[in-house]
Amino acid sequence: MLTIANFISLSRIVLVPVIIFFMVHDAWNLALFIFIAAALTDLLDGFVARRSKTPSKFGKILDPLADKILLCSVMIAMLVLHDYLRPILYFLLCKELLLLAGGAYLWCRHKKFIAPSKLSRFVAILEICFVLFMFAIRLNIFPASEFIFNLFIFLLIFNVLF
Repeated sequence: MLTIANFISLSRIVLVPVIIFFMVHDAWNLALFIFIAAALTDLLDGFVARRSKTPSKFGKILDPLADKILLCSVMIAMLVLHDYLRPILYFLLCKELLLLAGGAYLWCRHKKFIAPSKLSRFVAILEICFVLFMFAIRLNIFPASEFIFNLFIFLLIFNVLF
């Protein structure tokens, strides 16, 4: 069932190639703007589904999948186009891909879907913040300082633990 909330989640997936296009063509400011818009759809789709009382099974699968597609695609593009903090990007990307593979296995093998917990939603917000920081470093909004590096390490450790 394609509800307004599901359409909003799908728009997040549709924006991914646009973000990557601008990254590849060195228009990082536009890529950042569109990434922020895509990230905000993550908040909007759940709000719309609850407000309109139209949550759906499809939406419960689509929303976290759209998050993973957005984050993983942008992280892969950053790995290819930007050389700062590669180990952290590799680690986060591997974690996301393992979660995606585990979810696909559970769905295909046992027809089970594990809904994201509140803590995992918080971790997703941290990952979005991490990607925003990477954009900020690329655009020289934040210098690649020791403080920023230590903040990334903290986010990484928190992400691993939860």
